[in-house]
Amino acid sequence: MYDEEEEELPVISIAQFFQMTGIKFMDELTAPRRSIHPLQNPTRQPREPQDIPVSEYVVAMAIDIPQLELYTRVSRDLEAWMEKSKSVFADAEEEAAKVTPELFVEYARADEEGQADFLHQLNFIKINTRGHAKSDWYDWKLKWVEGLKMTADQAFADLESDAVKLEALGAAAAQVIPDLEREYEQIMAELEREQAEVAEIEACDQDYLNELKASIAEQNIEVEALKAEVAESNDQLRWLEDRLQETEAQKREIQGSIAKAERILQIQKSSTRAEVFQLKGLLPPPLDHVATWLTVRITDELESLEELHMVRVIKVNAQVFEYVYDSTFRVNIPCKNFRPVISKITLTRLEQTRARAKDDFPKLSALFLDCATEILTEDEDTTVPNVIHKLNDYWTSCAQLRSHLRLLNVKYPIDIDVAPSTPSSVPTFRVRATVMFPRVAGKAIVSYIFTLQTFCQWPLSIDSLDCAVDVSYGALDRNEILKAVVDRLAEATPSDNYLFLDSCIDAQSLYN
Repeated sequence: MYDEEEEELPVISIAQFFQMTGIKFMDELTAPRRSIHPLQNPTRQPREPQDIPVSEYVVAMAIDIPQLELYTRVSRDLEAWMEKSKSVFADAEEEAAKVTPELFVEYARADEEGQADFLHQLNFIKINTRGHAKSDWYDWKLKWVEGLKMTADQAFADLESDAVKLEALGAAAAQVIPDLEREYEQIMAELEREQAEVAEIEACDQDYLNELKASIAEQNIEVEALKAEVAESNDQLRWLEDRLQETEAQKREIQGSIAKAERILQIQKSSTRAEVFQLKGLLPPPLDHVATWLTVRITDELESLEELHMVRVIKVNAQVFEYVYDSTFRVNIPCKNFRPVISKITLTRLEQTRARAKDDFPKLSALFLDCATEILTEDEDTTVPNVIHKLNDYWTSCAQLRSHLRLLNVKYPIDIDVAPSTPSSVPTFRVRATVMFPRVAGKAIVSYIFTLQTFCQWPLSIDSLDCAVDVSYGALDRNEILKAVVDRLAEATPSDNYLFLDSCIDAQSLYN
């Protein structure tokens, strides 16, 4: 019975033991607090932002804000540590409820003198624990202060750097400020003079001033009109100068052609083409110096004749006649016993001529080449010379038309639109010239329509040329423009090289 009483242990919780011994946690201790709120400190009143100097902003950014950030971080760490301590305390409380610690039992069974010894030992433990806590706290605070010192040092270094830069800026400003002040004084003096003039003008007769303003406005309008006339005259002068240069170039080209034709005509007077071919076929191989001299002379005359007619014969026999025209086109004429077969004639463009010069109208060149054989008709009287003559006339007409279009393209941009070809359709193309009307801010497209019959006999076929006018934008009368173009084309002759250019100029002059 005594043993059972000996083993019966009192149930003592940790909270009861702390109450018995007077032990408390840090968060249960009370201490007087100092408030730093502005309302609690009547000596510091809120200030307006414009009254706060920049130096205080700098101090706050470099010292106060880092301290507040550090305080916030430390407070959060302490709160987390306290929450963790409460969790540990709750676990310990549960274990103590299950099994009462031996220390609690001994303290409860001890007499007053024993309890006093227990309290004395616990007091030593508390003092030692607080000492360790203060030591850790001072170590942490030292680290925090060192971090704040590094931040403050960096801010101080930045301030010194800014001071150096500001000193340089101040020195530069000191050099500029006197000039700016003088300029400001001059501007203010000029402002005063202008204000005095304005006051004087306001004191003058306003009706007379209004008349002067109206007169000045009219004169400005006349000056602008004169400037426009001068600009138009300059444009016309430049166009006339360009036209003069083109005329002089064409004159030199014609004079050269005339001289070349006269030289070749002189050759023809002494030797006809038939005699040259006859001599070339009948003369035996050169046997002496006289025969050699005759052969050389006849060869030179033959080359001159080929240059005159732009025909260089390559192959001649009973089955084929082949030649090159103008060093550009190779013409192959299949024959049956020297009689041409029109349906098998082929024309090709020499490759070296493609890269020799830039073609201004590649679509037109392709069309002319495709339509060359369509002008030939197959009948019993057709001979190789007739075919050559027809093709030469065709190429001459095409060259003349290209030169006229080239003159038109100098002043007015043109675009060539070739109609799609079908077995039953007639080859047709359209030349579209863009004509601008600056005075009325308008634009029109003048189109010249060519059929096979028109361009294969150009310029003798001027009467068969058709034209059209399309107004793109602007206040333009399509019928008036078309009438001006048609009237100019009606006056054209086969020797007129500027019919296209003059027709567009006449149309443009309607609104000038």
